[in-house]
Amino acid sequence: MNSDFYLGKDFFTEDEVDNIVTQIIKQEQDGHPLQAELKFDSTAGNYRDKLSNISFSSFFELKDLWLKKISQSYFLFGLSLHRLDVKDKILNFVSDSFNINKDKLKVSEISLQVYTPGSFIEPHSDKGRDDDPRVCAVLIPLNSRPNGASGGELKVGEYEYVPSKCDIMALNIQSPKEHEVVEVKDWFRFMITTFVTKI
Repeated sequence: MNSDFYLGKDFFTEDEVDNIVTQIIKQEQDGHPLQAELKFDSTAGNYRDKLSNISFSSFFELKDLWLKKISQSYFLFGLSLHRLDVKDKILNFVSDSFNINKDKLKVSEISLQVYTPGSFIEPHSDKGRDDDPRVCAVLIPLNSRPNGASGGELKVGEYEYVPSKCDIMALNIQSPKEHEVVEVKDWFRFMITTFVTKI
């Protein structure tokens, strides 16, 4: 079995990451706004809706729910892969890390997760069936945790990773180890996420 995860420190240059952010902003300015969603899962059920659809009444319907436990909470923005020039770098990293021919891999839908203070993901595993075509989940931090700020670490088993701009991480889908995002305390955590699958 491969490693539980692969980490590429400073895999991207500062300019490359800044260019990704510029491309996202340009997409919005060119009349292609990102569809933002609020997502949280809890013992009382899941809530996920586009921000443009969220109204006071939709939230007020939740007034009698007792959310004994929330398992994840963050904002999600769908991104257009053909508008971002990161696909080749992602595939190169995954191909090299997992020793799979790049031509046998593809990047599935890509999204931007925004973690505001209080956002988190509880320990879980993305492990699928043995014949799951997904190879890994790929994470690309768009910013580093500011000095003095806390929370937002990604934990994989006992390993703890503090997001750092320019890094890339691939979480092995076949790993039995759980991972989580520790509650963000006092900063905003911006992370591009996608899955890479075999074709």
